[in-house]
Amino acid sequence: ELELGWRHSFCLNITITGTNGKTTTTELVASLLHQAQRRTLAAGNIGTPICEVAPLTRDLDVLTLEVSSFQLETIDHFRPAVAVVTNLTPDHLDRYDGMDDYLRAKARLFKNQQSFDWAVVQQESLVQLRALDLEPPSKIVTFSSRDETADLFLDRSLIVSRLPDWAGPLLDLEKCKLNGPHNAENLMAALAV
Repeated sequence: ELELGWRHSFCLNITITGTNGKTTTTELVASLLHQAQRRTLAAGNIGTPICEVAPLTRDLDVLTLEVSSFQLETIDHFRPAVAVVTNLTPDHLDRYDGMDDYLRAKARLFKNQQSFDWAVVQQESLVQLRALDLEPPSKIVTFSSRDETADLFLDRSLIVSRLPDWAGPLLDLEKCKLNGPHNAENLMAALAV
């Protein structure tokens, strides 16, 4: 369904996967895009099938998708302009032969990306992917609530960017309704998108 819906879409897509935080991050990205006057719809694993919204994509700037590892198993040419991995922790190990197979399924998100596309990846997850030689072929932006070497990181209650032309504090979590380091990472991913 993911592949079929994508093939019948008329706009670029931002695709979010990961073990946890997929839905929250998808909703945050869609909300930020709406606030920036960009036309988008959230679809995929979040509830609305991509095939259902594909005819509407002619009028969108971008399609915001949440996808699972199960959906990524069957892609062929599917390609996100921006691919987001929120985090990678053991999950669905009843389906996969171990964590490495689960990581390979998630890494299929990058399978068809080109050097001009973007990958927004939690720093710790990128380390896991690189250990299996699953480096995204696209431009990479990292984020982390625990690793201050990431492009976007958490310094006490501040989300801080070290990206060129966008360096400095971006958001004070004490002024947000979302709490906790996991939501800080969801916000970082959305801001990076």
